[in-house]
Amino acid sequence: MTFTWTFEIIDLVPFNINSRQRDIIKQVGYVIRGTDSRGHYSEAGGAAMFDDNTVIADSYTSIEDISNEDLKNWVTAKIGAERIQEMKDEITATVNSLPDDWVVAPIEE
Repeated sequence: MTFTWTFEIIDLVPFNINSRQRDIIKQVGYVIRGTDSRGHYSEAGGAAMFDDNTVIADSYTSIEDISNEDLKNWVTAKIGAERIQEMKDEITATVNSLPDDWVVAPIEE
């Protein structure tokens, strides 16, 4: 079965309360979603933590100049392509186990 994959950055923590540093990337939250040809999907995600004590002044990029693609690349480098593939494998197994008549329960407001 064919899957469509998305990799989204959902949030980031741009402040370290202990050092009072701001406009740094301390943590990036992400979600990977796999959707099959039936429209069935599953997600996995997490947070990549970055050591803000090792900022190198010469390589500093202003937070306004950091793109979603930059953040995705940083997350991939931090957690590793192997872990991302494991997550995709887990998503694939979950989606493949869903019955054909599976529907997402509506969110009640």
